Amino acid sequence: MKKRLLTCLLAASMTLAMFAGCGNDQGSSSTSGSGTSGDDQVTLRIGMGTSVPFGYLDENEQPAGFVVDLWEEICDRAGYKADIQYIDGTDSQYAAMDADRIDILAGQQTIRDSIKDKYNFTVPYGYNEIFLVSLKDKPYESIEDLHGLKVCIDAGGKLAEFFNNYNASLPEGEEPIELVFTEGSLLENLKLDRFQAFPWNILAFEKQQREGQADDYKMFGDPIIVEENVFPVNKNVPQDVLDKLNSVITEMLEDGSLAALSEKWFERDITVPFSEATEEVAGQNSSSSSN
Repeated sequence: MKKRLLTCLLAASMTLAMFAGCGNDQGSSSTSGSGTSGDDQVTLRIGMGTSVPFGYLDENEQPAGFVVDLWEEICDRAGYKADIQYIDGTDSQYAAMDADRIDILAGQQTIRDSIKDKYNFTVPYGYNEIFLVSLKDKPYESIEDLHGLKVCIDAGGKLAEFFNNYNASLPEGEEPIELVFTEGSLLENLKLDRFQAFPWNILAFEKQQREGQADDYKMFGDPIIVEENVFPVNKNVPQDVLDKLNSVITEMLEDGSLAALSEKWFERDITVPFSEATEEVAGQNSSSSSN
């Protein structure tokens, strides 16, 4: 069983600015009043974008979602002000960070090689797991069942790296997984048999299930990627501010309030690996039935 998030919190530094958000605020740094003098309240410019239910614009065109609730709570506990800005598109969000228009990128991010030296990061706040998805009537039960078949992925990034490494590790004579790329709806293209499976974030899949849009599909096998999620932070954010944010996030993990927020928005606790959460629920159910 994987260790709980609280036991593996990184002592990382934090900046702000990501996960689909675009702010047009070009004013002074959100960290005016570095959090040490007490003369000015620290204002953090937080970029978020469209990734329901992580972050999105509601019917009144106002920022809403998990990261909005979370960052309002973090800033309230830290005594800071949250200036939450909507930025459409991940590239635009990082561009806003690079141009010093935002301090924090609020979305579902992990520390990748391409960004690890450019930004600071908060301590991890949750987990993301990616599974394979196929039509429900297919016999696939694991990634091994896809040897010689087609899997659709993005042209670059972590998924391409994963599958290329997986194929390279296969024994001689074993058929590799064929990687294909497509435009349009992955679910519709899967129905048209243009490929046999594709990797998908479990939170997005479960949302489709709740909305009745995934009845013909299934997730199968073990997760192919398990990530700890963090918030990228602009390196201009003072270290004492980042330390305070990390302290608050840790506090929210320990008192259960971060888990409660994730249950509200995702109907599951994202602060522990999903496999661990499932095992705990199964154990509780078994205990209840035995009593």
